[in-house]
Amino acid sequence: MRGQTKGILHIKLQNIKDERPLSAPLRPETRLLTITITDVNRNIQKSKDIPFMSPNDHHHIADSQRAYCDILAWVHENKSNPCVKVDPRFNLKTRLTDDQGFIPRLKDHVLARFHNVPYDGNEHAFLDSERNSLIFAGDRMYRHEAFRVNYTTYDTQRAQDSINIRTHPHIMVLAHEDDEENDSHPYWYAKVLGIYHVNARLSDEIETRRVDFLWVHWFGRDLEHRGGFETRRLHRIGLMEPQLPESYGFIDPSDVLRGVHLIPGFEIGRIPSNLTEDKEEWEYFYISMYFLFIIITANHTDIASRFVDRDMFMRFLGVG
Repeated sequence: MRGQTKGILHIKLQNIKDERPLSAPLRPETRLLTITITDVNRNIQKSKDIPFMSPNDHHHIADSQRAYCDILAWVHENKSNPCVKVDPRFNLKTRLTDDQGFIPRLKDHVLARFHNVPYDGNEHAFLDSERNSLIFAGDRMYRHEAFRVNYTTYDTQRAQDSINIRTHPHIMVLAHEDDEENDSHPYWYAKVLGIYHVNARLSDEIETRRVDFLWVHWFGRDLEHRGGFETRRLHRIGLMEPQLPESYGFIDPSDVLRGVHLIPGFEIGRIPSNLTEDKEEWEYFYISMYFLFIIITANHTDIASRFVDRDMFMRFLGVG
């Protein structure tokens, strides 16, 4: 893109028995239909699968470790995926030190979390010797379908967003931009490609620590399209070039502010993509901070606005 900065329901029909005497005729309109709704995932109705989340917690990711993969094998199987950047000339062992690979960057992220290195918008690169000191228990990475994030709204209430990699994958975090830059923006946006956790430890430690992380594809702002309240246009963003390593990254779930609602740029269209099932992706999206529409009639013109929600509107207004 141009000018970038960084269940299915089953329905069963059944007839209701008529409560009148058998001698009374049963008219067609008295044969009622009831709908029984059953979720595809039978366990979703069990409270233990959707545990209580305290409003004091920032986020929640399930404790389950049923869905896992061997990290080395998974990286090798996805060698053609630009998100992973696996060069077929390298073998599995070499991937541990390749600076554009999935595993070295994951190790850098986990090491930064272990050593409390603050995230400033750039991933801290550790030495190979430091990377080798980090051990993933069982060489496993555990996958999750969703996570929930709590946030405080502009009016000091607590609200919650559910981030799902299939249906609601877009998030926003605080931007790490130089305040002196022209046309700076307060937030960065990303599409969540995966929600994972690993159990890791340093070589001189015995106990492992669980580390949750998000694997994301960053959006970049279209600098040729000016948005905001002054221009009465929505900000426009697009996924960064898929072949660039810096287009992808790891995020600590604690850094997520909330989910963000994006509107595809229908008038611009879609572009080919190897990262989606249908092999296409919208080229641009608009950040839904508000929606302005004009109704023109023979007698007068009405201008009306709609907002994705009040909190999002106040955030962009600068008082959220």
